[in-house]
Amino acid sequence: MGVSILADSNSKQMSAATLPNLIAEHPTIHQRRNELARVMECLSSMCDTLEPGARIPSHLHLMRQFNASERTVLRSIEELQRSGRLVRRAGSGTYVANTSGTATVEQTSPEPATRPRLTEPIRAGHGSDACQSIVVVASHDNSYLSRGIELIYDRASDYGIPVSYELPRIELIDALCVRNDANNRGFLVLGSNRYDLCLRIHATGARVVFVGSISDDIDIQFPCVNVNSAHGGYIATEHLIHLGHRHIGIVQPTSIPRYWGHESAVKAATEQGTVVTTSQITREQLEHWQTNTAEAGEYFSAPGHPTALCAWNDHDAIMLLTLLQCAGIRVPDDVSLVGYDDIAQARSVTPTLTTVDSKIEDRVRIALDILVQPLSQAPPCTHLVQPRLVVRASTGPRVL
Repeated sequence: MGVSILADSNSKQMSAATLPNLIAEHPTIHQRRNELARVMECLSSMCDTLEPGARIPSHLHLMRQFNASERTVLRSIEELQRSGRLVRRAGSGTYVANTSGTATVEQTSPEPATRPRLTEPIRAGHGSDACQSIVVVASHDNSYLSRGIELIYDRASDYGIPVSYELPRIELIDALCVRNDANNRGFLVLGSNRYDLCLRIHATGARVVFVGSISDDIDIQFPCVNVNSAHGGYIATEHLIHLGHRHIGIVQPTSIPRYWGHESAVKAATEQGTVVTTSQITREQLEHWQTNTAEAGEYFSAPGHPTALCAWNDHDAIMLLTLLQCAGIRVPDDVSLVGYDDIAQARSVTPTLTTVDSKIEDRVRIALDILVQPLSQAPPCTHLVQPRLVVRASTGPRVL
């Protein structure tokens, strides 16, 4: 069953004035009071560091950041609203209040460049066919898809749209599609190889938006939000070629647009007089190296070995980074390494990982903006998002 993330706005809140009397009656009240004081102090400090009008993170983010319960975080926000430190704007979010009288709550401060914020608010449609709740259908993978699920919860909950989560199991989805309120429910499906599931949902008359890859020859029947994978492969390979690498290993299957992007970059370099070769590193070979590190060292030490690698995703790239380091191969001095997706771990490994940001934030924003509109305003088409290269320490010039 789906798990709703919306707080119960009608639940009774304990008054701070009654806490001292209740502590003697219930031994856990003291712990809750300490947690509330801690979170309020942290949130107050956050307000001090932000400009008036800056939007604070959602309560789900704050729960994780402060390691606190939902009740404590929500109450802390309410307390700071009552004290005039925060201002809640219906349909938009919670902002640092303008205590000086010189700024307006419409002003916002950008988040760090490492994590682009979802800039535009959702403006939900109205009417009998408007979407009033969302079902996220995806598999948790502890990285990219999980990040997408988290973003959907955060963004939708900020604007009062109930969200539930389901695994991509046909029997569960079928049951949801036949319920009486199906016409006002939207399905947002994430991940590769889920197009057929979206077709099944669409056939029931329910609204659905797909965030994933589809073939160019498919006749689109509902909105899809995709990333230009061919361009992602191109910019990763182009970056390595510009660094002087002339033999690039590609860790991925060959029947996908991203591989065509790799090959297009190689072809463009060849047309300009630069000879570049590529080698395929199969998943079986990669898995074999995990238990035979010495063979990986021999492969990358042999004459003519690839001096750079394009991994299928950041997880594979981080695994390769560890494997190469164990084999005595230095990154990026001996081999440069590029990942894909720009997950959080890409910024915490050593060396930090050069990768391709596949814009999951933008894709979620677009998908939700489509989903919450009336059906008549969501034509069947593909929205293509352009990825970007994020250059960090795992790539460097080819040393001859």
